[in-house]
Amino acid sequence: MFSSRKEKADKAADKGRSTEPSPRGSEKSPRSNTMASKLVAALPFGNMSDAIERGRVETEAQSARAEINNKRDAADSSIPFAALDSANAWSDRKSQAEDHEKAISARRMNVRRDPTEKRLEKYMEGMADRMPGGKETAEKMKPVTPILAILIKGLFYFARYSSMAFDALWKVWMMLPKTLAMVVYGVGLCFFGGTFVVAIAGMEAFYAAGWRRAYYSALYVYDESRQVGYALELDDYEDADKDGIADVDQITSDMLVQRKTLLAFTTVKKPDELQTAFANVWAAYLAVLATLKFQFARTTAFAIAMAQSLQFLFLKIFGPPLSYLLPEKMHHWVPVIIDTVVNVIALFVAWFIQQVISAVVSGLRGGMLASRATLSFTNDRGWSNIDETTSLIDETAGLLLAAAGIYFQLANGFVIPFPFILIIWPVVVVEWYLRWQVTFA
Repeated sequence: MFSSRKEKADKAADKGRSTEPSPRGSEKSPRSNTMASKLVAALPFGNMSDAIERGRVETEAQSARAEINNKRDAADSSIPFAALDSANAWSDRKSQAEDHEKAISARRMNVRRDPTEKRLEKYMEGMADRMPGGKETAEKMKPVTPILAILIKGLFYFARYSSMAFDALWKVWMMLPKTLAMVVYGVGLCFFGGTFVVAIAGMEAFYAAGWRRAYYSALYVYDESRQVGYALELDDYEDADKDGIADVDQITSDMLVQRKTLLAFTTVKKPDELQTAFANVWAAYLAVLATLKFQFARTTAFAIAMAQSLQFLFLKIFGPPLSYLLPEKMHHWVPVIIDTVVNVIALFVAWFIQQVISAVVSGLRGGMLASRATLSFTNDRGWSNIDETTSLIDETAGLLLAAAGIYFQLANGFVIPFPFILIIWPVVVVEWYLRWQVTFA
C-alpha cells in the first residue's frame, strides 16, 4: 500500500520537476541536497515511508504473536490460578474490601490509637533493634526518626491517592471499546514513547510472550498480600483488655515488630502456592528482561563503553579531593563511589540518545496506529465511509499527530509535566529501574 503511494508521489514529483522552471537560488541546491541527505542518513530511517511501513509491520507482527499466545493460553485450563480472574473472584474481592472497611470503621469508634508519627517511630525503633549494631544503631537513629516518620507518612498518602487515581483510570480503560483503546495507546506512544521507551517495550514483550500465566500468579500474590494487609490493620485496632486503647500501642517496639511478623506469616495459609506464584512472576520478569537486553543491546554497549572510558579520567580528577574529604578508613570506597557516578552519567547520556531515536520511531508508529484506529471506529459507527487503502487521510492525520508528539517530548526534555507526574510516577520508577537492569545488571 505504501510502496504504491510512494511510486505515485515520485512520478508526480518527477513530472513537476520536468515541466516547472528551476527556482531562484537553484545553484545552491546540490550542496543543500547533500547536507539534507547527510542529516536524513543520520536518522533511523532513510525516508518517512520506510519508517511508517516498519512501524506498521512491527505492530502487526506483535499483535499476531499476542493473539496466538492469548488463544493458546485461554484454551489451556491447566494454567495455575486462572479462576482468580473470573467475575466471581472480582466480586468477592469487592465484597471483602467492603466488609473489611465496615469492620475497621466499627473498631475505630471504640478504640483509641496513637498518632501516626508515633506509631511509625515505634516500628522504626523495633526494626533498628534487629539491625546490625542493635541498641547502638537504634540510639543513632533516634534523632532522625521523627523526620523519617513524617517522610514515610507523606509517601504513604501520596502512594494511596495516586493508586486511587490509577484505579479510576484503569476502570475507564477497561470500559473503552477495543478500537478506542488502540487510539489511546497510539496517542500514548506519540507523546510518551521516548520517555517510557523501556517500559513500553517491556509491556509489549510481556503481552506478546503470553501474559496470562504471570498475570494469574500476580493476582494470587495480590490476594495474599491483601489478606495480610487486612489482618495487620484489624490487629491495629485489637483491644483484648477492653480498656479503649489499642493493644499494639501498649507494648514495646520489639514486641510490636515480633507480633506483626508472626501475624503476617500465619495469615498466609498456603505458602507453597505463594512460592509457585512468585516463581511464575519472576520467570516472566526474567523473560522480559532478556528480551529488553537483546532489543537495547546497542544502547547498553554504548553506556558500558562510555563508563569504561571515563572511569580512569574521573578517578584521576576526583579521586584525590574525594580522598581528602573522606576519613582515612573510608578511602577504599573512593573507586566504588566514582565508578557508580560514572555509570549513572553513562546511563543518562546513552539513554537520552536512545530516547530521541525512540521518540521519532514511536511517534510515527503511534500516530499511524491512532489515526487508523480512529478511522476504523468512525467507520464501524457509521460516522464515515473512508477506505484506508485508497485514502491519505489516515497517513496525513497520523503524521500530524506524530509531529505533535515528537515536538512535545523534545520540547519538554522527556520530562513528564505536572499534574501527569502525580498519576504516572510509578511508571517513571519502573522505567528507570528497567534501564538500570538492562544496562548494568
